[in-house]
Amino acid sequence: MRILRENLMLSLGQLKNSLVFLTGEEASFSGNFHPFINQNNIYKLAEEFNLVYSHIESNGNAKIIFLDLALKVTKLIR
Repeated sequence: MRILRENLMLSLGQLKNSLVFLTGEEASFSGNFHPFINQNNIYKLAEEFNLVYSHIESNGNAKIIFLDLALKVTKLIR
């Protein structure tokens, strides 16, 4: 969730306002990933990640849950 927030801040152009807190690997990943995160898809992405968290917490099948998440995220970022 934190990485999603940081990427939204990058997409909104907040790099100079010190609202983005990224370190080494995170910054290099976010450099390529942030163009796909915007105001239109951030709420749905956050909702999906929260749902996955609750399903994993209730001992759901991780392989199926993460496959479903990957498919949904792919659809949302296109």
